[in-house]
Amino acid sequence: MHQYFTHYKNWEDYKNGMWKAHEKGKEIELVDLATKCLLNPETAMLKVINQWSESTKVNLTNLASNRKSWLGQAACCLEHGVPETLTRAAWNNLTEEQRNNANEIAKQVIEQWEKNFNN
Repeated sequence: MHQYFTHYKNWEDYKNGMWKAHEKGKEIELVDLATKCLLNPETAMLKVINQWSESTKVNLTNLASNRKSWLGQAACCLEHGVPETLTRAAWNNLTEEQRNNANEIAKQVIEQWEKNFNN
């Protein structure tokens, strides 16, 4: 698979605030939303690969990056507007078993995307 590149202004994650600073005073609410999303992330992850085509291609063709992490962060951003910094904080709220489950779901979604992308 060749890595895909495009200008960051084309990235849907960028356009939707995944990399922006969060609104002060909303940290607890946003971390709670991200935690809930990560507990059952499949639907939101599937939305990412179906709705954010440019960001998905950039991030999932980069085999040197943590693709599962990006997918989880993108899912929380798309579903609830949570920036990646707070999704990383939410990750700390999960048990090891919950983290393993989220990573397994991300792995399966990435594999599904790769099948469709390579065809």
